[in-house]
Amino acid sequence: MGVDKVSVSYKYLPKLQFEPYLPITKGQILEVQASLVLGAPSSFFRLDDAPEYMQQTLESTIYQLHAGVDLVFRKERHAQAREQMHEIIRKAYYTFKDGSVHDGRSLGFELEDLIRDTKQ
Repeated sequence: MGVDKVSVSYKYLPKLQFEPYLPITKGQILEVQASLVLGAPSSFFRLDDAPEYMQQTLESTIYQLHAGVDLVFRKERHAQAREQMHEIIRKAYYTFKDGSVHDGRSLGFELEDLIRDTKQ
């Protein structure tokens, strides 16, 4: 049985005040994954002219990864990989929030491998 849109919950994330960029290709998901590995938990690239609520954060990056996985790996044959990706993303979020940067980055690399190995 696959993971459907209803079963994937983002409720553990705080409510964002804007709609963040959504990756729609495998390459774009990998770019967001790279920003997670390089910037999390609090050293993301900042836009000088954007208001604080629109700056990239751990929460907005995690949201982008979840949404991108749902958009790019939406076929039934991706169900198992999609479920694994969502679980790794959730674990990475909590790991970074707990202050374990090294372990969070390791999960980011695990996610990268799974994304690269999953055929569209």
